[in-house]
Parts: sequence; structure tokens; C-alpha cells
Amino acid sequence: VFGHHKGGVPPSPIGIVPATSNRVSDYFGHPENYPGQVVDFDQPQARAFYEEVARYWIERFGIDGWRLDQAYQLPNPALARLSQIVEEAASVRPKSGYVVGEIWRKADDIRAAYGTSEAPGLTSAFDFPTRYALVQVLASDEAGTKDRPATTLVEPWALGAHSAYPDHAIPNLMLGNHDLVRFGDLIERAGKGGPQADSYWARHRLAFTFMAAWSGPITFYYGEELGAEVPGFSGRTGQNCGKSQTCDDHIARNMVKLPPVNAKESEVLPKELALRSYLTELLTLRKVSPALSSGARTHLFSDQDVYADLKSLGNENYVLIMNVSDHARRIRLTREAVDLVNLRGSRLLIGDVGVQSGAGSIEIDLPPLSTGIIQLQAVH
Repeated sequence: VFGHHKGGVPPSPIGIVPATSNRVSDYFGHPENYPGQVVDFDQPQARAFYEEVARYWIERFGIDGWRLDQAYQLPNPALARLSQIVEEAASVRPKSGYVVGEIWRKADDIRAAYGTSEAPGLTSAFDFPTRYALVQVLASDEAGTKDRPATTLVEPWALGAHSAYPDHAIPNLMLGNHDLVRFGDLIERAGKGGPQADSYWARHRLAFTFMAAWSGPITFYYGEELGAEVPGFSGRTGQNCGKSQTCDDHIARNMVKLPPVNAKESEVLPKELALRSYLTELLTLRKVSPALSSGARTHLFSDQDVYADLKSLGNENYVLIMNVSDHARRIRLTREAVDLVNLRGSRLLIGDVGVQSGAGSIEIDLPPLSTGIIQLQAVH
């Protein structure tokens, strides 16, 4: 945590301590209620302390990078400098040197933390807006917003906000974290069924497939690969939730049986293992198909039920498609729609949709709650 602390911070190895802010605005207007102290990055010793911290843990302990809690507390010059230091420190080791910021706010605030091409800040931040759009379409958000159309994903406050981000910004998409309700519980909160229902697992597959076609980094919270939920919890706990650790921002910090880490495969449901196998297959495909992880995204089509994107890089072209509804749909994609005049065919790489190639078009049959990644084949 680089932006705040609880006080009494020990000096760094070279004897520096961070400076504390006295600005009331840094404490949301109420310093007396803030559980700690906010760092004043206008002071040279604060910048020097955290620059030393950023470098020390990579050089001494070989960590891959940093997740910056409440990254909006750091001014953009400090964010840019810290990112540079981490990248430089990691360059002498086989480490990623990755820095990702947690800015649990709207797209405008995330964009502000990215800065501009001329005055950059963060290079990567968690894409909370698109995460909220995804759970509202497939399940429910924590506040109960649900049954949103597939078009929600491309609204200006979600994926649509990306067009205003600077070129160096690489958003990181996640489904959950330690402060959010588990996706499994959000499916139940939306009244879409629990682990005994096939739809529960289908909605996980939809979310995972969408994430696998994300250009940029993606993050999975432990247990999501098995469709974890908190047994007996789906609704919001009312009074005294903090004492019982059942508040929405506590509930996902539960133990999960993860074979072979702390359980045998026989101790988990076959459907849990099947979901993990599906995710493994998705991530393997993502690893060998750069267009999925790094390609340009072109939105092809969306309505109430169906969502389709084209992912392109070099000669690679893939279609991500989802049917988020409980009824079957059929979609026809023309070569003009995918901007491939030499389109000659297609092949389903993963998923449960039906694909038939015609003369310059593709017919896709989408069963209820189905998804797929389709490779487009063209003559060069």
C-alpha cells in the first residue's frame, strides 16, 4: 500500500520514512475518522521511500510486480516513476515488472490516473466498470442490478470508455477480488440458480470466455476457477455483518478447496473440475493465440441476448460470441461484417455453439447460455 499507512512506519533500509499529508481533502474531509495516515507525495522523502520500497522487494525477494491499493492516492508523476522503477528493477530478472492500480471508481477516475501520452501516470488499472457490466449481464452486481442486456458491455461507461484512454493504458479485467462478492454468489443473488443448476456453470463459462478474449492482462481470484461460492450466503447481510465477517466486502475471503493445494479431487464436485479444465483450455488457447490476448477488438454486434467481437492481429482473426439468454438464437456474420473479403471458412476452437460456413458468411447457432471462440479462415 503506497498511498496510506497506519502510522509508525519503520525506516527503510537506508533510513527514510514517508511524509504524512496534512491536507484535509486527502482524508475525505474528515481526518479524525480516517483509520491511518495519507502519504504526502509532494515531499521528496515520501517519493524516495516508496521508490526504494518498489525496487527493494523485486531485487531482494524477486516478486513479479505490484498491485497498488487505492492508487488514486498517488499523483500521476509518482505513479509513472514507480512504474519505471519496477520495470527497470525487473529487467535484470526473469520477472514481469508489472504494476496494476486499484481504482475502485468510475471510468473518468481511472482515465485520470492513466494520465496522458505527454504526462503519463499508471500503465494498467483494474477495469471495475467493465467488470460491473459483465456481472450485471450474466448475474447481478452487489447492489442487485441484474438482467441487463448484452449491449451493456459496450456502453460508454464500460468498454466504451476505452476509446478515451491514452495509448499506454492497458486495463486489467477481473471478475472478483477480496472486496467483492464471489461470482457464484452473485449468480444466486440474481435468482439464476446455484451449483446444482447447469445454468450456474454456464454463466461461469460465459464470463471466462469473455475474459479469455480480453486484450490485456486478466486476473482470476482464487477459487473462481472452480466456481466457488460461500455456502449459505447469497443475500446481503444486514446488521453487525462486520462482527460475523459476512459483509459484502468480507464474504469472499473464505477458504476454498483447491485440488491439489489443500484438497483431493474427490473432495470437490465433478462440475467444479470440469469448469477448471475449461478455463485451463481457454488460457492455453489464449497463450498460443496472440490475437486473443493482444489483438485489436472490433465490436461486431450486440442486442438484448447476443454479444460478438472480432479479435484481430496480423493474419489471426477470431470471433468471440455469447448468448446470455435462456433461449436459442441464430446469427449470420457476413464477410463484410468481419472485414474479410477473402473469408473462406471458420472453425470452432472452444465452446458450445454450432458453426457452419457458407458462401462468404458464417451461420452460428447459439443454444441458451452458450459461448464460443471461432477462428476465421481466409485465403491469402
